[in-house]
Amino acid sequence: KSSKMGRAAGFLAGAAVGAAAVVLVARSKSGRDLRAQLDTGDAVRSRIKATIEEHDVVIFSKSYCPFCKRVKGLFGQMLGASAESRMYVLELDHNPDGTQIQAALLDLTKQRTVPNVWVQGKHIGGNDDTQELARSGKLQAMLGLTK
Repeated sequence: KSSKMGRAAGFLAGAAVGAAAVVLVARSKSGRDLRAQLDTGDAVRSRIKATIEEHDVVIFSKSYCPFCKRVKGLFGQMLGASAESRMYVLELDHNPDGTQIQAALLDLTKQRTVPNVWVQGKHIGGNDDTQELARSGKLQAMLGLTK
C-alpha cells in the first residue's frame, strides 16, 4: 500500500517541466488572493494515459466521496485478492496535483465528477455507469471474470 501511495504522491513528479500553465486568481471576501494553477499542456494528460495503460482498473477518486467508496468496494469484491495488483486508485484530494489531474480528466472525458473510472484502457464513466455495467455482466466480461 505504501508504494501505491508513493506513486500517487509522485504522479506528476517531473511531468510538468516545460508545460504551459494558466494561473487563475480570484479574491476572497477578505480580499486575499486565491490562486489555482491549472496545467494546460500535455504533461498531465500524458501521465494519466500512461497510468491507464499500466493498470486493468484505474479509479480517480476523492477519499470522502460516497460514490467513490461504492465503486472501490464493487471492484474490491469483484477482483478479490487480485485487486491489489489489478486496481489503481488515485485519491485526488490527497494528491498535490489533484486539481490539475481533475481538470485534465474533464478535458479527456467531459466528466466533471468523481469517481472517474477506467477499465482496460476504456473510460466507463462514474459510479452509476459502473454499477450498471456490473448489473448487466458487461463489467465482469471486460475484466475477464466471466466463466
